[in-house]
Amino acid sequence: FISHAHKDNHEAKFRVLSELAERFEEQHGRQPTFWLDTVCIDRRNPSEQLKFQLTSVFVMACDKFLILFSGNWCTRLWCIWELNTVFAMDGDVRRIRVLSLNKPQATAALTRTNSNPETVTDWVTPEEALRDFDVKDAKCWSKADDRKIRTIIGANGRSGQRRFNAIIH
Repeated sequence: FISHAHKDNHEAKFRVLSELAERFEEQHGRQPTFWLDTVCIDRRNPSEQLKFQLTSVFVMACDKFLILFSGNWCTRLWCIWELNTVFAMDGDVRRIRVLSLNKPQATAALTRTNSNPETVTDWVTPEEALRDFDVKDAKCWSKADDRKIRTIIGANGRSGQRRFNAIIH
C-alpha cells in the first residue's frame, strides 16, 4: 500500500517508485505489486466510492505500508488515517517504510547497486516523520471525507483527538 499526498510532485513519486521497483526485482526476481489509490480508484465515479471507503481493508491486506513522505504528507488527514489503520489493526511498525521525497539523496541512495531498500539510510522512521503531528492541522481535500474522519476521531471529544495524536506519535 502506498500512502502519499496527491498534490506532491508526481515525477518525484514516479522516479522513487521506479527505482524501488528495480531494486525489488533485482533482489526478489519479480516485480513488486503496489496498491495506489490514484490508479486503483476513480473518485469521480460514484460506483467506485465503496472502494474508497474500504481503504482500511486495502491497507491491512498489504505486506508493507510505504509512505512517500513530504512536508505535505503530515497535513493530509487521509494519509494519517491510513497510518492509523496500521496501528489500530496490528500495530506492527515493521510493516511501515517511509521514503522521503524531499531528500535528493533518497533517490540517489536507491540507485547504488549494493543498496537494499530495507536498510538504506535514507529511510526515515515513522517516529522521525511524525514527531510534530497534530490532527487539528491535517485536512482532507473533500470536506465530506474530512467530516467523516473527524467524527470518528472525535467521538470522545478532545480526548479523542489527544488519543489519536498519541497513537500517531
